[in-house]
Amino acid sequence: MSKGYAWNVYGAVRRLRRLVSNKITPNADDSTQSKGVRTASPVIPGKKCIAFGLFGLLLGMTPLVNADVVVNSLTVPQNIGRTLDAEVSIAWTRTSAAAAVITTPLPAQVSVNPPAPPAGCSVIAGPAMQCDVPAGASGAAGVISFSIKGEVVGGFNMTATATGGSFASGSSNIRSSGDLTVSNVKSPVGDLIAGQATSFTLDPQIAAGGDDVPAGASVVVTNLLPAAADDFELTDVNFAGPLTPVCNTVANAQSTRTLTCTYTGVFSQADLNASTIILDGEPLNNGNFQNSASISSGSSNYVDRDDSNNTANAPFEVTPGGDLRALGNFPGTPVLVDSNHNLVLTYDNQGPMNSPAGGTVSTIIPADFIIGTLPTGCVNAGAGVITVGATPFNGTLITCTAGAVTSGASQNFTLPLTMRIRQFPEISPSK
Repeated sequence: MSKGYAWNVYGAVRRLRRLVSNKITPNADDSTQSKGVRTASPVIPGKKCIAFGLFGLLLGMTPLVNADVVVNSLTVPQNIGRTLDAEVSIAWTRTSAAAAVITTPLPAQVSVNPPAPPAGCSVIAGPAMQCDVPAGASGAAGVISFSIKGEVVGGFNMTATATGGSFASGSSNIRSSGDLTVSNVKSPVGDLIAGQATSFTLDPQIAAGGDDVPAGASVVVTNLLPAAADDFELTDVNFAGPLTPVCNTVANAQSTRTLTCTYTGVFSQADLNASTIILDGEPLNNGNFQNSASISSGSSNYVDRDDSNNTANAPFEVTPGGDLRALGNFPGTPVLVDSNHNLVLTYDNQGPMNSPAGGTVSTIIPADFIIGTLPTGCVNAGAGVITVGATPFNGTLITCTAGAVTSGASQNFTLPLTMRIRQFPEISPSK
């Protein structure tokens, strides 16, 4: 308090006391008046009360002793998953050099120790977190941070109060939580051939110990289809298990290359874990590709306990392929003994992929035929068997190897054959 302000208050108080306690009054009948004798004057009822009220008001105008530390702010995450740790930060500024204490009562929705309090802080009865602010220069500032753990679902407020009464507050919510994961399994296993029917099964999971998903919360499964629309075609999406999510259409997913499916609460951990999403389609081009799945919480009402394990990839290689056919052409009319004929074998590629060099077409030549000089690419493997359906065919195995055959094209192999002359036993005339 300044010296001038103090003297003003002192003077005002003296004047008030003079007003209510003593008064010099002229008295014509009193001979002592001329002598300047002071006599008591009647006190007006209520003046003392007024005086003391004004005195209190004047004292109230006197500046209070400042707090040693001002609490500038208390920050806490808006949403904290149950069982998860979160950090509370309290920013402060000194207004004096004296040491101070900042005390923060702990609401029932959280716990501490563990996580252990930082140096200079301790948990006291209440419970509350009490943190020391050591003596230091006036005007210095700092931040005190300590961890809390979400225990009970619900909202709460926290208030940090410093020595001298300065305080700041913050609010948060403890949310249901669980560790969300997803698996992504391709069928058939191994590499694929272009045009081959393929499926990916997505299996969302909440790990053991996780909470059920409450009303207002959701779990989202997202699948990024392989490459471009002309590399992989999504043909259908199906669901298995107790839950059916809401997804964008197959046509939309095919064009955007993203399938997004949302499971909306309320549902149990067990029900989600028993539900799957099946994507059907087929690769259209050769190369290396990847189908990618991910899972996440769809709102702040459910917190993922570990967001580092939310993706699952299914890489695969597509080798060139197509609808390959083995064709044969041989005269359909009766064959004369010792006559020459050609059997034309055809390696036929119906597409949609080009066929690289190395494809083969094979046939069995019956023992009734003599095999002539084979064309380039064909070999006589000797006695062999080819089974068609459940029927085996025995004879001489001829295999021809094709070069590269584009989609819609074919390659022919002409095999020269001669019908054998059969030797029949001589028949003697009979009588």
